[in-house]
Amino acid sequence: MSIPRKLEKFLRRNRVFYEIVVHPHAFSASETAAAEHAPGSEVAKVVMVKIFAKDAMIVVPASCSVDLLKLETLTGDFGVRVQEEREFANLFADCDPGAMPPFGALYGIPCYVDEKLKDVPAIYFNAGNHKESIKVATEDFFRVVKAKIADLSVPGHMIAA
Repeated sequence: MSIPRKLEKFLRRNRVFYEIVVHPHAFSASETAAAEHAPGSEVAKVVMVKIFAKDAMIVVPASCSVDLLKLETLTGDFGVRVQEEREFANLFADCDPGAMPPFGALYGIPCYVDEKLKDVPAIYFNAGNHKESIKVATEDFFRVVKAKIADLSVPGHMIAA
């Protein structure tokens, strides 16, 4: 397996030192955290939503859930909804379903990142498949993510509305 070419080019072009972490097959962010022996607070979970009927990427720690009320307040769209995988899979053709990296700009999608991710030394995220993750320094992640940073989550694993 290998990471998507555009992700690799993006990280190199932006001089982001990264480490590829190989782990047992994991589908959810919490499974990935366990497989990597990393705290859920350091694993970036991508949740795709519709804001004003358009695709948007939300990135929160694996130990948290997206708080839709906070997102609605931030965006002014009080009809934000979480997408099902079948709705967005075609946007990430170079990735396994549900294993997209947390860089919406690479795919022409607006991205929102939870500010809680700033509180950790390193961030792990999907490398485009379910057997590899990428680890980067938090400062590098926030330097290149091209996202709106805000308080977007609550502790726990259920999507809050």
